[in-house]
Amino acid sequence: MDFSGLKEMTKTSVRAKGPSRSKTGLALRELLGDLPLLNGENAEAFDKFCRDVSRFFSPTNIIEEIYARNYVDLSWEIERYRRDLTHFINANLYWGLLDVLHRLTDYEKAEKLAKGWVSAKSQEVQVVDQMLADAGLSRDHIRAQTMAVKIEDIERFNHLIVVLETRRDSLIREFERFRATYRRLHSKGAEIAEVVELGGPHRLASSVSRTDSA
Repeated sequence: MDFSGLKEMTKTSVRAKGPSRSKTGLALRELLGDLPLLNGENAEAFDKFCRDVSRFFSPTNIIEEIYARNYVDLSWEIERYRRDLTHFINANLYWGLLDVLHRLTDYEKAEKLAKGWVSAKSQEVQVVDQMLADAGLSRDHIRAQTMAVKIEDIERFNHLIVVLETRRDSLIREFERFRATYRRLHSKGAEIAEVVELGGPHRLASSVSRTDSA
């Protein structure tokens, strides 16, 4: 069997460095499109996070680059939902406070005080704080009651976060599996190249024969 073609092919595959990182970056941007940023999000912070993740993953090929970028996108989305959950609770404190005040005064007064409190009107804020103190309550109870009132929406946020975290954990496992497989195959290719270089085609045939028999 003529192994001369295999010899050249193997040497080329082992010695080839692949496309430059700059060309890989261009290909990655073409593939993944624009940055997944919403209005008001910090592009510089996203770029820095990309660089930090890339240093951690140390991708050596386009597939590993995609894994790293997907990790960035998932992590960014997870933290976005966490921030949004905090904003959602803060934006709905009115309803929690209104529910608490219903137990302390009549509906009309409770509604007026709640509106003034969320608008940071000093008089209403003082009245509400005093009413809460007299009832043995605090602003923590407003937040807790808000969560109780909006628990279904909060659970949706948490479900989205858990789903994304699960996907991210799976991505890391798949990345590690891919990298281990790629390095194992690359190592085998290097061994074949060394046999071809040092022993010629006959030694390669003998090596392959021993491997097959094993």
